[in-house]
Amino acid sequence: MAASETSRTILLVEDERLVAIAQRRALERYGYAVVTAASGEEAVEAVRNAPDIDLVLMDIDLGPGMDGIAAAERLLALREMPLVFLSSHTESDVVERTERITSYGYIVKHSGDAVLDISIKMAFRLFAAKRRESETELALETGRVRTQALMNAIPDLMLLFDRNGYIVDYRPARGHGLLVPPERFLRQHVSDALPPYLAELTMERLDRVFDVGAQQVYTYTIGAGAHERFFESRLVPCGAELALSIVRETTEQEHTRSSMVRQSSILRALVDIASAYIDAPSSEADLIVADSLGRIGMCVKADRAYLFVYDDRRMAASNTHEWCASDVEPQREELQDVQMALLAPVHDSHSRGEPYVVSNTLELPEGELRAFFSGQGILSLVTVPLVTGGHCSGFVGFDFVRDRHLPSEEEIGLLTVFARILVNATQRRDAEKRVESLLHEKDLLLREAHHRVKNNLGIVRSLLGLEADRRDDSDGESARSILREAAERVGGMAALYDRLYASPDLTDLDIRDFLPPVVEEIVRLYDPAGAVRITTDVDSCPLSARQLSPLGIIINELITNSMKHAFPQRDGGLISITAARHGDTVAVTYEDEAQGVPAAPRTEAGGTFGLQLIHALAEQLGGTITSELSPGSRYRLVFPLQPNAARRDRTGTTASRERSL
Repeated sequence: MAASETSRTILLVEDERLVAIAQRRALERYGYAVVTAASGEEAVEAVRNAPDIDLVLMDIDLGPGMDGIAAAERLLALREMPLVFLSSHTESDVVERTERITSYGYIVKHSGDAVLDISIKMAFRLFAAKRRESETELALETGRVRTQALMNAIPDLMLLFDRNGYIVDYRPARGHGLLVPPERFLRQHVSDALPPYLAELTMERLDRVFDVGAQQVYTYTIGAGAHERFFESRLVPCGAELALSIVRETTEQEHTRSSMVRQSSILRALVDIASAYIDAPSSEADLIVADSLGRIGMCVKADRAYLFVYDDRRMAASNTHEWCASDVEPQREELQDVQMALLAPVHDSHSRGEPYVVSNTLELPEGELRAFFSGQGILSLVTVPLVTGGHCSGFVGFDFVRDRHLPSEEEIGLLTVFARILVNATQRRDAEKRVESLLHEKDLLLREAHHRVKNNLGIVRSLLGLEADRRDDSDGESARSILREAAERVGGMAALYDRLYASPDLTDLDIRDFLPPVVEEIVRLYDPAGAVRITTDVDSCPLSARQLSPLGIIINELITNSMKHAFPQRDGGLISITAARHGDTVAVTYEDEAQGVPAAPRTEAGGTFGLQLIHALAEQLGGTITSELSPGSRYRLVFPLQPNAARRDRTGTTASRERSL
């Protein structure tokens, strides 16, 4: 006998003492622990106070008080346990009374100890089986409740398919009606219930679900255009012969995604358009406008995008730029000098700074405007004004000719931003033209002033020359010489001035481009025949006009000195000039050398005035000048390089140059 079956405690309820003793001994021989009770009341109290009781053997006739059947009901109300009736009653009415009680057997007294033991074991086994069944039912019920809760939490449409593609059950989506009544699809094959392309797709995925036993996800659409709806289906195996499809409508998410993509495209297009207007020259404005109209037209899937300009004087509007989608007929040539009276509603909206929107041109009142739109095939349109300083100068817009279209806020916003970009670009272009005109006018005035200064210097030189020629011998050679020397100095200044201010760049000039031609021109003033040779070796180095002006005067003074003292007969000689850059300094060396005869005795730079002038100008440059006198003369000027001098003194540039001279 297994210990697990006999090491149990049994409550024996028997009012006959001798019978109770005999039954107790019999049970103990089989290894059971036995607790006895002589009445129904004692039995109830024993169960209440002894939780280790595993089974109750209940006599039916317990004398006065509660009988066995009533006691059994009370006991089972306290605790679920196996209960076996042990009675000598075999009457049908008594047995029937026990059937309403959950009992695990009915043993007739005196059937024998073996029968009693077997009946008790059977009762234990039946109770264990019933408990397992109850636990299984509880687990199943819990699972069913959980599954139902999960199903209720899923708001989507559910369809149950069998292996052959028949729809055997469904549950509608929460808050959404069915697209078709249930009788149109329930117990119907997918080929009869769904559109052909969707039926084929569903059968393909069903076959795959049953073949591989894995979830299949696919998307599809129903309807077209504005009525197009998007769906996602998750098809999962549901046993060996069924598959569950959870269908979720994703139209709102798809529209949101499409809107985000469109907004991103619009933003990218606007950034590109704004950059194009900022970076491109004014000469490319028409190309940029045409390209921009194409960009924004494609962003919103318009059929035409265009720009109109109002002519207030002629009271007309003209299409200046147009973009058309493929297979859409252009209208630009036909839309020139359109009278504003025809476009009165459009112009009135624009004058108030408001867009003009028509979602269906056929809903407009009968008249010229409706006919005007219909003649272009326009079904819907939206236009936005170009406003400058409170004045409407034109408009930009979209036409829709293939389908009616209700323009969205983002499309109107796109046109509004584009209109502002156009207005700003136009204002910038006009401002650039005004600046260019003013700069051109200023340049003409400046060059005219420079030309007059040069002419005046030429007149002064001529007057000084005439005055020198007019002097007779009584005035002495000194007066005539002074006048001629002054005339030549003025001529040198004119050459210097012309070289400085006739150049395209009035701020900086390369000394290599400045010094050799200045030297050549000044020397030829004294020596038109070219007997005196000139050599130059000049490094490239940009200098400001504030530095070149005193440098030029110094060279002019040195050449004047050479022509007066080294080459008085103009019958040969050599002038050499070098200019070299050493880091942040410039060194200019001037040498003269008479050929064939020794040089006449002379003082430095031709006298006190020339010497003072040269040293004063060297100090103005922030440098020093040294000289050596021998048969010829050699001067070395060293001054610091100041490439940004002109930029540091932008104000009063012309006056500064004139004061330097």
